[in-house]
Amino acid sequence: MPSKQQKIRDSKKILEEKKKLQEEVLILSQYPKANPDLVLRMNKKGKILDSHNFYKKKLLKELQVTSKNIYSIFPKNYKSEINKTLKNNKQTNDFEYTFKDKILEIQYSPFNDRPGEVFIRIKDSTERKKLENKLIQVDDKKERLNFILKNLGEGFFILDKDGKIIDTNKIALQILNADRAKIINKQFDNIFKIFDEKYKEEKKNLIQNVISNKSIKKTKLILINRDNNQFNISLCGFPINKNGINQGGVLVFHDISLEDEIDKIKTEFVSIASHQLRTPLASIKWTLELLLAENKGLLNNRQKQLISRIKESNENMISLVNNLLKVSRIEYGKITPKKLNLNLSEIINKNIEEIKPSLQRKQQKIKTQGLNEKHEINSDPQLVYQIFQNLLSNASKYSRVKGDIKLKVKKDKQSTLLEITDNGFGIPKNQQHRLFQKFFRADNVILKETEGTGLGLYLVKSFLELLDGEIWFDSKYNKGTTFYVKLPKNEKK
Repeated sequence: MPSKQQKIRDSKKILEEKKKLQEEVLILSQYPKANPDLVLRMNKKGKILDSHNFYKKKLLKELQVTSKNIYSIFPKNYKSEINKTLKNNKQTNDFEYTFKDKILEIQYSPFNDRPGEVFIRIKDSTERKKLENKLIQVDDKKERLNFILKNLGEGFFILDKDGKIIDTNKIALQILNADRAKIINKQFDNIFKIFDEKYKEEKKNLIQNVISNKSIKKTKLILINRDNNQFNISLCGFPINKNGINQGGVLVFHDISLEDEIDKIKTEFVSIASHQLRTPLASIKWTLELLLAENKGLLNNRQKQLISRIKESNENMISLVNNLLKVSRIEYGKITPKKLNLNLSEIINKNIEEIKPSLQRKQQKIKTQGLNEKHEINSDPQLVYQIFQNLLSNASKYSRVKGDIKLKVKKDKQSTLLEITDNGFGIPKNQQHRLFQKFFRADNVILKETEGTGLGLYLVKSFLELLDGEIWFDSKYNKGTTFYVKLPKNEKK
């Protein structure tokens, strides 16, 4: 049996262990239990006495605390921070430390009940720092975007979903001579009115279309402000859509007053030059016809051939001059359609008769469908004639030898639709957007057909716009093109 002294020693040992256990409980009770960070308790020599937070065992393992000394994790210059904490008995500010791929925030706190011991709170801030860096990058991008928008060479308006102006730039204010304070958070339609470039029709639905998820291609328009000042602009619009929900729209525009003035001067010059050329060209034509009629003496075959070539070139020049005059009249707004009740089939049959020499020369056939029926429209006979004269002559000119031209006419209650298909060169895809521009001729056509002005399709589209009609096309390179023409049956009210 153990002696009495042994029993006393064992009892003292148990009491000491109990006291030590109570102290450990007291220490752990001072750890912030709700804190998700790793907390270490260490002495002034750097020895780690214990740790808190089982959730951070992984971090503890990654920090590789094998020697149970804090300096195995952090450089020894951190000892000064520990000493400062012990000396001043105050908590330090957080400071960062990069350990491998982790960013740690470290804080030292004194353990008041046990002098010479320190709590170290280690917080893994890697993900937060990554997020902060992303936010900084977003802010940088936002600043760059704002800088670009504010310094664009074009004006812009940003509209909310209700059509209010929520932002603009200095170029827009300069173009429209506007005061930012007077337009921001105001309904666009209450400040400006938009008209077509001829100032004939107000575009009342334009803003609503943009904020309702419809884009607007670059269009020449007239903007009128509250003071009734007029601004000639080229405008395009884009909806702002987030996750399928309309947030508003953006209008981008620039001043085209100078461009319009230059175009006007060019049109005036073309008009004057064309009028001056008409008289001498008519005189040359009359003289050549006299020579070919041999009223001034007989001609041999070689002379007839030469004069015929001169006459053909003269006819081409007259056609060019007439087209230039038509262009200038369109741009000046001097063409007013004289609408009558017409039988479209009769006009197209006349056009076909006119191009028969070209069809015969190239051994081409024209196949028609629906032309035997009577197709009544209310339109200008001269303009309709010129539209199909251009389209059918082009179909023959650009179709292959022995090729087929197809013409189909069909109607519905509101309009008459015509399709004219050739088997010609087709239009290169990268040039199709320019097809109805003045003087445009596709590269592949210029190589094969050197003659041409590039005005025919511009005139066709312009005439159709005057008649409230439409034109569009489908084309495959080196296979052919189909033009679609829609004309209203009745006069538009």
